[in-house]
Amino acid sequence: MKILRDVHGPEEAQLQLASRLRDLEESVSEYGNEHNFTRLVPDLSGKLDPDDAFSTVPYIKGMSLFSLLESVVGGEEKFQPFIRAYFAHFAGGVVSSQSMRDYFLEYFQAQAATDPDIAAALTGPVAALDWEKLWNAPGMPDFIPAVDKSPLEEAKALSERWLQAGDDVAKLAAFSSKDIGGWGSSKMTVFLDTLAKSTEDTNLPVAAVERMQDVYDFFSANCELRFRFLRLGLAARWAGAVDPAVAMATSQGRMKYTRPLYRSLKSYDAEIARETFSKHRGGYHPICSKMVASDLGV
Repeated sequence: MKILRDVHGPEEAQLQLASRLRDLEESVSEYGNEHNFTRLVPDLSGKLDPDDAFSTVPYIKGMSLFSLLESVVGGEEKFQPFIRAYFAHFAGGVVSSQSMRDYFLEYFQAQAATDPDIAAALTGPVAALDWEKLWNAPGMPDFIPAVDKSPLEEAKALSERWLQAGDDVAKLAAFSSKDIGGWGSSKMTVFLDTLAKSTEDTNLPVAAVERMQDVYDFFSANCELRFRFLRLGLAARWAGAVDPAVAMATSQGRMKYTRPLYRSLKSYDAEIARETFSKHRGGYHPICSKMVASDLGV
């Protein structure tokens, strides 16, 4: 996220942060708020398969943890030298959660000798950290990096227009490709994520997703956008999304896309999902194949 900010600017970083936090919410929702696999450090005893725990949780919940640590020591200026030292210290080795914590405390205790702000942080917010809770509490983390909402407003306003349009022919006709003129992929992602979240209980009408494809041509977009739009279309029970969803699910094996696409196909028509998987399962990586089989109950 820091690299994205420095290379592409703060607006792009904020848009991507919003998207990744949405991915974390979806993973937690998929497992359930109290599920073991939503812990930052899941309990894999009892012959549990680590592959079953694969999701965005360690990535985004881990990012949230490091964002919390950065905040309690005084911000990026204090924290960034620690990150460099951390990589140098553990280079070529293995890092456990405990060794990460111990080195974090050791590093800043050394800094406290010459930095009164760090010394104050160690006896205040750092000392108050509940490491066992940070590692083992299920569900969404208590601390979530703040998102600047201003870059999101335009995308959310467009999603609201679509929600209000419903299946009204006149309102749908008012949409055009100019709606998204000059938008980058990340803003489009926020637009689709906002629509998906807003329609969890009440799906978009088929007429709306058909019109959206006509004016924005998501079938020709990159994987991130096409993936989201196809799931939106399947949730709306739009038959036009089925073949493109099958094509995407069977043309690559990245679990980030493949598993959710199969789950959406299953919700649309379980038989289509199972028949598609049965035909193509030999082409997936064994872990992907195993996880999709579990999702589909085959």
